[in-house]
Amino acid sequence: MSIRKKTAVAVFALVVSASSYAQGLVVSTAVDVAVPGGFALQEELHRLTPNGRRVEWPLELLSTLVGDADGDLLFDDAPTDIDAAHYVGGAGHEAFLLSTTANFTAAGGVQVLDGDVFRFTASGAQIVYAESFFQAATGTTAVDVDAFAIGPMGELYFSFAEDETTSIAALVAQNGGAALLDEQCVFRLDVGATTALLHLTPAQCLAAFNLACAATATTLIDVDGVEIDPAHPGSLLLTCASSAAALKGRVVSTFGGGQLFYVGGLEAGPSGFDFATPTSLDAIAYVPGPAVPALRVGQQNVSVNTTTTETLVATGFQPGEIVRFAVTDALLPRPSCTTLSGFGGFGATALDVMSPLLATSLGTAALERTADAFGTASLSFQVQGLPANVHAAVQAIGITTGTLSTPVVIAFLP
Repeated sequence: MSIRKKTAVAVFALVVSASSYAQGLVVSTAVDVAVPGGFALQEELHRLTPNGRRVEWPLELLSTLVGDADGDLLFDDAPTDIDAAHYVGGAGHEAFLLSTTANFTAAGGVQVLDGDVFRFTASGAQIVYAESFFQAATGTTAVDVDAFAIGPMGELYFSFAEDETTSIAALVAQNGGAALLDEQCVFRLDVGATTALLHLTPAQCLAAFNLACAATATTLIDVDGVEIDPAHPGSLLLTCASSAAALKGRVVSTFGGGQLFYVGGLEAGPSGFDFATPTSLDAIAYVPGPAVPALRVGQQNVSVNTTTTETLVATGFQPGEIVRFAVTDALLPRPSCTTLSGFGGFGATALDVMSPLLATSLGTAALERTADAFGTASLSFQVQGLPANVHAAVQAIGITTGTLSTPVVIAFLP
């Protein structure tokens, strides 16, 4: 790291101290759903903690991490839906392995298919397990991965979004002689193996939900999410696409034949998440690490020729904490993410740490706010008259706890 970059990073360190937050279960919803104060969007990740639901990766972050993939100078190229997630730790942008419902292109030209499992990197996206990998392991074609998890021994658990026909005799035999693998199946691929096993049949998954939910459903329609049960080694957490009121949006463990999953006394279901209506979950991921303050903005792409008032809203900080909004120029087509050791929250920044604007913004009193009783800090400003064709990267910093929010890029357009 250059001396200049070290100095810029040190600017952060002068104003913060360490902190941590509660573990929890991170989910993505199958559709947008109303929650107190707004909506949980299907592109986002939300976390259930013992204190309730909070947004973990807002749409603004996804748009920033994907970048301006189509070259139109707008940050509006985020994937339409997160279909699977698994927490692997690391810097904020690398924390999750993800899969999406539809193909998309990330800045830099990386093509991500709906059957790929990928992660965001410092400057783009990386395919970790390609769609072709899952096809080869199951003898199928053109699959869409909609559930994914890594076990303690490195084994992979996954499920598909649609019924798939296999050409592998061993899987046909495990599937009762049928070549058609139902989307309610859960597969396991052990380390060193080239062929997946049918880990859970549709009947076994259904039985777990019926027992846990005291239901008599005849189908789950689809296993939408899979995760390792952190409390019971050898057991899995599942969620499904069932429209049955008793099953919809609930997370079930296979332990003991089937039981509901709780986070600090809150059920991982519609009531615990405070969803206005029961909504199926597309992805589930258990996160033992600290929660992440989230930064949202009214519009990521806004014209400076309007009378719009932009509002930045940072949530997840400590009540009464001093929060500073730092800003620099954003490098196109996608700002690079720099890991900042010793910081909580997102733990990385999309700010240009070599920009003189960083130190200036951190020392500007007008960009400082005090978090309210709910841990929220807001900053509003007029966009009319601001320079056009400017892209600004913004991030909130909790001074008391030493936490970074998720970053966001705002495009100021003519």
